[in-house]
Amino acid sequence: MKERIQMNSASLQEKFPEVYREFFSKCPIVVSAPGNFFWAGEYGAFFGGLAIKQKVPLRVYVGLEPISLPVFEMGEMLHFIPSHTCFERWPSSVIKKEGLISVLDGWLKSQKISQETGFRINVLSEFPPGCGLSSSGAGSVALAVAAFLYYNLLPYQKIIHWRQLPVCELPFDKDFDQVFRTAWKIESLYHAGFSSGASCFTSLTHSSYPILHFIEKKTENYPSLDFIDQKRYFAFRIDEFANLSSNSPFLDLKSIGEWPIDFGLIYSGDVGTTEGAIKSLEGIRWDLSDLASEWRKVIKKSKIPKDRILFSEIIRKPESEIINPYIKAISTISLEVLHGLSWVFTSGSSERALRYLLRAVNTNHKLLDSLNVSSLILDKICFLVNKKVRDLGDDFGAGCKLIEPGKKGDILFVVNYHGLRDRIFDLISELRKETKENIWLDYASWIDGIEEKGVKVEQHLAEGIYSKFISEGSISLKSWTGADVSQTEITSLEDFEKEKSKIDLLLDAIENDIYIRGEKLTSKEIPSSSTTVEILGILLDNLGKSISDSQLPESSYSQDRNEMQSKIISPLVRVLKKRTNKTLPLKISGGLVDFKIKLDPSDLDIRILNKIF
Repeated sequence: MKERIQMNSASLQEKFPEVYREFFSKCPIVVSAPGNFFWAGEYGAFFGGLAIKQKVPLRVYVGLEPISLPVFEMGEMLHFIPSHTCFERWPSSVIKKEGLISVLDGWLKSQKISQETGFRINVLSEFPPGCGLSSSGAGSVALAVAAFLYYNLLPYQKIIHWRQLPVCELPFDKDFDQVFRTAWKIESLYHAGFSSGASCFTSLTHSSYPILHFIEKKTENYPSLDFIDQKRYFAFRIDEFANLSSNSPFLDLKSIGEWPIDFGLIYSGDVGTTEGAIKSLEGIRWDLSDLASEWRKVIKKSKIPKDRILFSEIIRKPESEIINPYIKAISTISLEVLHGLSWVFTSGSSERALRYLLRAVNTNHKLLDSLNVSSLILDKICFLVNKKVRDLGDDFGAGCKLIEPGKKGDILFVVNYHGLRDRIFDLISELRKETKENIWLDYASWIDGIEEKGVKVEQHLAEGIYSKFISEGSISLKSWTGADVSQTEITSLEDFEKEKSKIDLLLDAIENDIYIRGEKLTSKEIPSSSTTVEILGILLDNLGKSISDSQLPESSYSQDRNEMQSKIISPLVRVLKKRTNKTLPLKISGGLVDFKIKLDPSDLDIRILNKIF
């Protein structure tokens, strides 16, 4: 078995800096969101049941690469594969690409945005899809936040503010609600239209402890993206929810300290899809409906009374309700898992509390197996982990369950504090031998750490937020190309020198020089290049707006219209026309000492060099 590296963002960035460097160098905006898994609620959450989710210290990064056309494109998708110890390209479904573009187009219309430019969506995930860590939920959150930032619909400081709010108050924040519902719609595309939103909500929030999330009980034909706009949802951090009651000793979590249990994720050897599992659930619904129909015929011919007999009541249920007993059962077990977690937090994993939690987790898996979403290999791993832990002398055993309801993916294991720390890799090796599968330790809480942070803005060049992966010698350029929308990009000095001769008007804000098609203007051509650079920078930031002389930097040019006209405007317009045959729409109006100046959008390629790394 290959040597396992620590599975968290910091370790992967240290091990593969070139991968992150290439990703960040082409994306002016990069947002990341953490993966997360279900303690409980995989299916019940779709129907209003409780979802209990936990973040892991592995992230999905979404970077937006500006393109000049008003369209959206899918760029490169990279995923880290733990068992291969490398990042690999991952193809995206054409159908899902089209669905994503459709959702983004609809979102733009709902925000009443006039789209002048589009972007290419690049994805860098620190874990593979289909393992059960909600890559679609984390990626949807990162994309939604990045898109809101790209079109200036969300202040960066608002994201900082969300970290400081209690989780239970976040649904009432208008900006949070808009971003969350947008991410929820995007995620639904990857799950055949089914999503409770729990994964997206967890990736958005700041908490190292479990997040509890639930939606209104289903009353309409589900799924529907329109349903997401109206559906109410509720969420709590586990201690917030628990502290609503002061009477129960099992719900007093005011002083949560260190985690009293160890837990981790074991890769089963293959990945699955939630979409496939959801279709499997629909198959069970139809099988039960057919079964009930057959038994109704039998009952009709028998003398069994139709009223007050449970068997008769069940088989007379409508097709849409026939599977409800299963849903209620798995929703009820979520409450037991919640109770077990609360109990171990308050009791420090006493024998009774730990046994209760482990039993609840194991029961959860068995109930999910009844929905035909488990598999022989998942069941075998659960059995073997329990057996091996007991063989090591721990009578508590383990709690094990699937977290990806697609018959594949990862298994969650929960054990006593320090219960497997010295033997975990021996256990993984034994599982590999006994199952003949590519078993791998994807995550261990005591090795890889527990994630606290939610969504993060990793890079936003327009706001002066730069990643540490921007290479030394790179330069930052702000550009205006035919629209009143600016873009900031990072490029290498070598590429910049090749591109320089094609730029109509380049303002070097570092050296205060001006270039037209790669040729530097002399003092004879422009008397004061430094003042010109400063004034044009202000005008470009206010493209299409009239700026009064009082808003300009103090100089003789801003105090006298004639000086401004003769020393800055006329020389620049003249030399630009001569060298490019294009007109700079720079106009001045007003009196001698009380005037305004305005730069209109044009077809000129104008850029400002404002930073060298």
